[in-house]
Amino acid sequence: MDKVFETITTAYQSLWQIKDYGRTLEIVTPVATSNNMFVCVFITKRGEDYVATDGGWIDSGLYECEVDWGSKILKRISDYYIETFDIRKQETHERTFYYKRINKLELLPNIVFDLSNFINAVVSSSCIKFTADREELTFKKNVRGYMRREFGANRF
Repeated sequence: MDKVFETITTAYQSLWQIKDYGRTLEIVTPVATSNNMFVCVFITKRGEDYVATDGGWIDSGLYECEVDWGSKILKRISDYYIETFDIRKQETHERTFYYKRINKLELLPNIVFDLSNFINAVVSSSCIKFTADREELTFKKNVRGYMRREFGANRF
């Protein structure tokens, strides 16, 4: 079993990448969205605090999907994560940043984990089509009506 644990740990750890930009670290996590993009979290130290952020990537389209914040389903999903994980939002004139802030270094992995799960949930949910196209619904209604007319409502 030690060999199994070592194999899994080695493989999982090799998926993490870190890019150093001076005052900011970009953490490419092994968390993948439903459109096969790895989630990135940016870490910056501000005074005594550590700040983990999405870098404004969710709203900027860098995850290659359009986030429809007006969607009721997406709003429920994002509200759940924002409230549960205490994720904050900072809007600038250029971008919207989602972030978490802590002042203990040992808690940094926790906020990276929380933020990466939030990013994954929002991006992955945005890639899912929750409602059918109106054309598809119209086609189904037409077929259903035809079947009922031709074969009787009780047989269909």
